[in-house]
Amino acid sequence: MNLLRPSEYHRVTPLFDAYEYLRPVIYAVLEGTQPGQVLVDDVVWPASAVLWGADLFVAGEAGNEAFNAALLDRVANDAVPHRAHVLLYAPRGAWHGALQELLAPLEALHLVRSLFRFDADAYRERSRPLRKPLPEGFRLARLDASTAGEAGGMPDLWGSVEQFLAHGWGYCVLDGDEFASSCQTVFVGDNSAEIGVGTREPYRRRGLARAAAIATLDECLARGFLPEWGCVYNPASGALGQSLGFCPLPDAPFYYVKGASWEA
Repeated sequence: MNLLRPSEYHRVTPLFDAYEYLRPVIYAVLEGTQPGQVLVDDVVWPASAVLWGADLFVAGEAGNEAFNAALLDRVANDAVPHRAHVLLYAPRGAWHGALQELLAPLEALHLVRSLFRFDADAYRERSRPLRKPLPEGFRLARLDASTAGEAGGMPDLWGSVEQFLAHGWGYCVLDGDEFASSCQTVFVGDNSAEIGVGTREPYRRRGLARAAAIATLDECLARGFLPEWGCVYNPASGALGQSLGFCPLPDAPFYYVKGASWEA
């Protein structure tokens, strides 16, 4: 298994193009805007590859025994000891059977991620009546150097707040100076942006995340980026997405391996 240099990532783009979903997270690494690595069987003519970022994404030839053995070794000895969990995704097809067999020694669980397609017309229609003033004392603000670090996933997903501010965007709702809720791009790539939302416990069920999401989605459209929404067993997140014009797609299967730093 060989590490590609970023200047060589174009060699594996055709392999990862097989993904119909989760393209922002994959192409964020391939385009160099977010941290990650690409490992391949052959540097010059790669047939099998794994993109190693926040999660792991395999692509290419699924029956490459030497590559698969090296992948299992890397997951077991490089990922599992240092993470709370390891998630592995694959494009639809032969890789799913290969991963199920390959990861059996690690007692991997087969789970699904809910996916949603953005419908711009539905968004405009559904968001219109939701554009209401915030409760008294609250204000909407663009994420900046002083607030972006409070949003979920910073700096783990972006490498640093500075990297997020250079390539991503989002908005927060403040209660005075207290950070209450936010919505931001968690991955940006392939001219699309995956959106993440979060609200701190005392402020939930007050429409704050929806206000931040509308501002973030408005900016996605203004910049010409296609928003993407997804979640894992989170009905509240799915309902929020659908209220903003996202339509359910078939679930994306993935494999979950518990890491050494996992806490019950």
